[in-house]
Amino acid sequence: MGARPASFQTETSLALSPPKRKYLERILRNAESTITLVSRIFEPYRQAEREQINVNRLIEEAVNLIGVQDDVEINLALSQQLPDVLTETHGLVSVFQELIINALKAVRRVSEPRRIEITSRSEDVEYVEILFTNNGPPIPREHWETIFELFAIGNESMHEPEGFGWGLWGSRVFIKRQDGDIVVLESNENTTTFIVRIPVASQQEE
Repeated sequence: MGARPASFQTETSLALSPPKRKYLERILRNAESTITLVSRIFEPYRQAEREQINVNRLIEEAVNLIGVQDDVEINLALSQQLPDVLTETHGLVSVFQELIINALKAVRRVSEPRRIEITSRSEDVEYVEILFTNNGPPIPREHWETIFELFAIGNESMHEPEGFGWGLWGSRVFIKRQDGDIVVLESNENTTTFIVRIPVASQQEE
C-alpha cells in the first residue's frame, strides 16, 4: 500500500472538550505565526513588498489572532496621532504575536491579576514605538541581550522558557531588516517592558 500524501486528513475525528479544542486552536495559531515569521527570516533574497500603514492596525490584528485570554487582561493604549510606517505587514504582525505570546507565558507564572499592556507612541519624530509591558517575573539584567541570541533557551526566570530559541532572535532580525530595533526597556519586580522601534514612512523613503 502506497504512503499517504503529506496533506492527508485523518478519517478519525477526535472528541475534544471545548477547553481542549480552544487550547489546540491556540497552539495552531501560534505555530502558524511562527512559521510565517521564520519563512521571512530565511528568505533574505526575497523582495518582500512593504506597505505604508498605521501600526495600530497591525497591533489590533495580532491581538485578535491571539484571541481572548480568560485569565489575562490585555489592554491597548494606542496613540491616535501616529505617523505611518513602511513595513512588511505580515512579518510585523508575527513579531507582535511573538511578544504577546512571551508575555502570556510570563504572567502565567504569577498569581492574578495578570496584565499585559500594549502601548503605541511617537515621541521621536523618526520612529514609532510599540511597548509590550507585563507584570510577570523579571528578566535578569544579564539576559536582556542574550535572550535575543539564536537558540537561546530560557530558564524559569526568563520570558522564553521553552521552544527552539528562535522566536525573539527572529523577531529582532526581522525588525532590524525594517531599519528598526527591539530591546528590553526595563525589567523589575513589578514590570517588564519590551520596546519595538520602527522608522516612520517618511524616514525610510528619504
